Amino acid sequence: MNFKKILQRNELYVFIAIIIMALLVQYRSGLFFANNTLVDITRSLVIPGMLSVLATIVIVSGGIDLSFPYIGAISLFVVSSLMGDSEIGLWAMLLLGAIIGLVLGAINGVLIGYFRFNSLIVTLGTGSIFAGILFGALKGQEIPIPPAMYRLGRAKLFTVTDSSTGLSSNMPVTILFFIGLVILVWFILNKTLFGRGIYAVGGDEAAAKAAGFNIFGTHMFVYCFVGAMVGIIGVLRGSMILDCHPHTFSGMELTAIAAVVLGGAVLFGGKGTIAGTILGILLLTIIANSLILVGIPVYWQRVFIGFVIIVSTGASGYQLLRNQKKLSIRKTNIKEQNIEK
Repeated sequence: MNFKKILQRNELYVFIAIIIMALLVQYRSGLFFANNTLVDITRSLVIPGMLSVLATIVIVSGGIDLSFPYIGAISLFVVSSLMGDSEIGLWAMLLLGAIIGLVLGAINGVLIGYFRFNSLIVTLGTGSIFAGILFGALKGQEIPIPPAMYRLGRAKLFTVTDSSTGLSSNMPVTILFFIGLVILVWFILNKTLFGRGIYAVGGDEAAAKAAGFNIFGTHMFVYCFVGAMVGIIGVLRGSMILDCHPHTFSGMELTAIAAVVLGGAVLFGGKGTIAGTILGILLLTIIANSLILVGIPVYWQRVFIGFVIIVSTGASGYQLLRNQKKLSIRKTNIKEQNIEK
């Protein structure tokens, strides 16, 4: 990759922004590079990071998923309700969460892939339905989590203590799930036929169909896979906060979308990388965790996220119109050359 192409990649500028933000916080507070601060940032990154990685698949495929906060919340609540105080193993709970998420994700997949409904409208609608089921039919409320989930939440890889402040922070075991999901999704997108299909369908459905890709199958895979993984993340989220709270995923869909577009993905589909998404969610996490250290009110994070989404959408639209204009000019030139011949 030459230097000119590197300068055109969003990842470079997000990485520079991360460095600048880190140095600014360190200058203002002197605490950013403390070992416990870095562990706290990593801990805060785990759940939003996993959701952002999954949002990357959806956006690359040309879709948007606004329903996954409620898929995760329903999975967490149902697992916690059914398991109660039983000593059923953690893997059984993760499997149940995955099954619940898979079923709910399949609903999105059928409506978007088979009936060809707009993904934004579909997931906005199903998200509302899932919320109604959670708070209405299931009587969703804050309840204790099962013992196995509690033990996972208390488990740690290691503990660090800052010598100057005496503050300690634990690295959660759930970081291993995050790393595993990043590797899995990267492999799917870059090393499998499914990944090629996701990029192709997001870039141009007509061309993807002509190339032999199954449009319905691709959409079903995306939303079923994302639903199943979000179901698992719901269980992991409950273990990390040591509680089952129906509103635990509130607002995370916007953070995930912002992280993906910050990393260089195009909201119209066909473009996006896992590396870019990781950098995007890292920047957002640093901002969220460090605003207090530099004396900035936390609500400005929401302003920044909204600004990122608006600017990225506008940039994506401008790029699409520019590419269409270039394509139109190229076709016109070809026609003129054929006429002259």
